[in-house]
Amino acid sequence: MKMDYPPYWNFKISYGGMILPVKYALLIIAVVFLLGTLSILAWQACRYCVHTHTPQGIGDYSASEDKNPEQQCREVDTNRFSLSSTTLSASEYCQLNGDMKEELVKVGGLLRFSVHYDHIQSHVVVTILQLERLQQHCHSSDFQVFVRLLLLWDKSQGAEMEVYQDIKDQQKECFMWTVIQEWRSCIVRGSSCPVFGDQFSSVLQEHIRPHLITLKMEVRHIDTFSKHKALGEVRVPFNELNISTPVELQRELQVPQKDLVGELLLSLNFLPTLQRLEIGLLKVKVATINTSSITALCARISVMCNQYRQKSQKSSVVAHSFVTVFNEAFYFPLSEVPVVQCKISVSIFQKEIMKRKSPKRLIGQVILGKDKTFEDKHWTHMMRSVRHPVTLWHAIVI
Repeated sequence: MKMDYPPYWNFKISYGGMILPVKYALLIIAVVFLLGTLSILAWQACRYCVHTHTPQGIGDYSASEDKNPEQQCREVDTNRFSLSSTTLSASEYCQLNGDMKEELVKVGGLLRFSVHYDHIQSHVVVTILQLERLQQHCHSSDFQVFVRLLLLWDKSQGAEMEVYQDIKDQQKECFMWTVIQEWRSCIVRGSSCPVFGDQFSSVLQEHIRPHLITLKMEVRHIDTFSKHKALGEVRVPFNELNISTPVELQRELQVPQKDLVGELLLSLNFLPTLQRLEIGLLKVKVATINTSSITALCARISVMCNQYRQKSQKSSVVAHSFVTVFNEAFYFPLSEVPVVQCKISVSIFQKEIMKRKSPKRLIGQVILGKDKTFEDKHWTHMMRSVRHPVTLWHAIVI
């Protein structure tokens, strides 16, 4: 049986001196499209094979990669983050002073001060008198110093919390502190023996026992074009002194140390396709005297990548509780790959909700990332789990 083709099927096309029927021309076009499709498929397969070296695989692209960056900083479901990662051990908390030291200006000195505690009125009075024997840059006109004072309460004594007990068992000199009061002295300029004469006082609550309090006095130099540099500190545990009567003391400045004041649950996720870093701010646990409905917490996230400081991002203001849940994600572009140096800084602040322009008080900071010689454990886990969020607890220090 002979098939009847449409009348146009046997039309002929002349191209470059060659005459081809229409059916052969359509066949050639179909073959070209097929070869193009196979080429694209092979290219995508090669891209997939490039990333198969990661332990947990690549998986599907995260849905967040296709979203608008302005919409990505809103509320995120906590279940989206991998919470299977173990929390930091107590020994790592106690090593924070070794891993998170800031640049210090080594200036020797002697601090004179007086302390008095009135048992009847539960009243602590601290007077900063004078700073002596400073050694470097003390005679220059731009040398400016002040003293920051912190009343630290060891709330871990008697606290029924596993993390506190774990820390106390492994290293007794590591404490979870609660900041009762914070003060700043006046600024003295261009003097090698600055005289302050500032007096500070605070009334302790009934449940706070004075022998669990430590007075921390940190001497800082004001740098106009940078942050305030710590010159040294003096710590005075009240249980080592008889402060029922006013006592005048003088102590040598020691190397400043960080103090543990809370914990932060943080998630990191590297998105190589869009060259972005996802930072998830999940939960904050801060040791406080009491949590009031008029106080709230907020955070500021800063990223410096390859010596380039990106614009900081701020979280929403959340009512303060023992465990404050933020559940927010922030995205920072990583324009230069590979990343040689990246510093992530999360600062936690406290403010009053009722006052529109109330000043923010810094509670503490979390600093992590990598540089040429050091790489944080959280950063290492993130780079081994591309496109998979990795969640860890971090120590909030001040």
